[in-house]
Amino acid sequence: MVRLKDSLIGPGMIVSSKAGHDKHRLYLVVRTEDERVWLTDGRYRTVDNLKIKNMRHV
Repeated sequence: MVRLKDSLIGPGMIVSSKAGHDKHRLYLVVRTEDERVWLTDGRYRTVDNLKIKNMRHV
């Protein structure tokens, strides 16, 4: 798990995108590392094609 200000973001959590063309889309966190998260939504972004986002944008 990675601490971002007052919240913890870790694998298995559901998060919402705050920035980018996918704003407001829901994702499942698959992996975290430093300031990046690997996300899947099960439809457009599958486990074979994970979305990598900056932690500040979720």
